[in-house]
Amino acid sequence: MQYFSRDEVRLKVKDLIIRTLNFKNTRPEDILDNVSLFSGENNIKIDSVDSLELVMEIQREFKVKINTQNLAWTIINTVDNITEFIIKEHIKEEA
Repeated sequence: MQYFSRDEVRLKVKDLIIRTLNFKNTRPEDILDNVSLFSGENNIKIDSVDSLELVMEIQREFKVKINTQNLAWTIINTVDNITEFIIKEHIKEEA
């Protein structure tokens, strides 16, 4: 994997969210790591259409596969969930 630390993956995830969903006035540090992206309690809020775009872009960018809609909802819920999923998928590939 080209991202070596959890922090690097997390930053890349936040950049991808900002770029993919066009949050023009948002910086990576504005997005909370462990607060739901759907709830409105984070500094950004996404909806179901946003989540589809995000899933497709995560799969493309990080070369991972999210197989089911239920899994996608769980993964896309927080930045930490996305980060952990990507790291685990790449660890499985290396094993």
